[in-house]
Amino acid sequence: MLMPKRVKYRRQQRQPDVRAGDVRMPQPLCLAHAAFQQLLGARGQLQRRLQTRALADEDADGRANGFLRHAFGQIRHVVARLGHQGQQQMLGADIGMAHGLRLFLRKLSFEQMMGEAVEQYAFTAHEKYRQKHLADAQARGATPKELSLVRQEPEMADWSDLDEFYKEGHRSQIRYLGERLESFNMSIGLRPVLPGAADTIMDLYGPVLEQLSELEHERWMKDKRADGWRYGKRDSELKLHPDMRPYQELDESTKEFIRMSVRNVPDYLKEICYELYRKSF
Repeated sequence: MLMPKRVKYRRQQRQPDVRAGDVRMPQPLCLAHAAFQQLLGARGQLQRRLQTRALADEDADGRANGFLRHAFGQIRHVVARLGHQGQQQMLGADIGMAHGLRLFLRKLSFEQMMGEAVEQYAFTAHEKYRQKHLADAQARGATPKELSLVRQEPEMADWSDLDEFYKEGHRSQIRYLGERLESFNMSIGLRPVLPGAADTIMDLYGPVLEQLSELEHERWMKDKRADGWRYGKRDSELKLHPDMRPYQELDESTKEFIRMSVRNVPDYLKEICYELYRKSF
């Protein structure tokens, strides 16, 4: 009698965990991590389109939003499969990833609300700066020759001729402020003008002014660091500046200079039909 051949079964090997950064995570968590990486890539694509003003193309905007929805859907699907224990593990393993996601959502929320109005704000801020800078020189009793030199300063150029460095400085101011005002722990927010609203902020003073001035200084230091500047005695060639330190450590005259620039924000926003308001929780 012929005996059937014995079939050899291979022992199923456990799928190895995969590293994501410095954290070893099971395969399902890596799927969520990969979906988040897609979101980061989408954020970069969105920022590049904003810089080139390509959001005016409705088709491109629709494709970008569709890509983001797909990536968010992947994360929700994977997290639902993990169960309670897996979700807790993911929460512990990816706390840095979650922080990055919150930052991304704030950026996305701000860009969806304000969009190309950022460029309008930057233009308005530049024109107001030119007017005030010239008026200050006249108030000091500057001679016609001195006024001519003021008009020739690089930051006094017409918007169409203005160096991109100065343009980006104006854009950066409202982006940095607007993205942080999207946070739930901020008591004020940014929105399109709501006629007759009782919570509209017309003037900045007291603790709110101080809070926004600190944010503006953080923004200024962030831009400076990105350009290679460090703390030290003022030296443009070595990129050293004495104000490259926390807001609380600045002298009062420097703080007041920052406050003066921040006080102008409500007026600049009003010019483009936006406003600050007090949030109600």
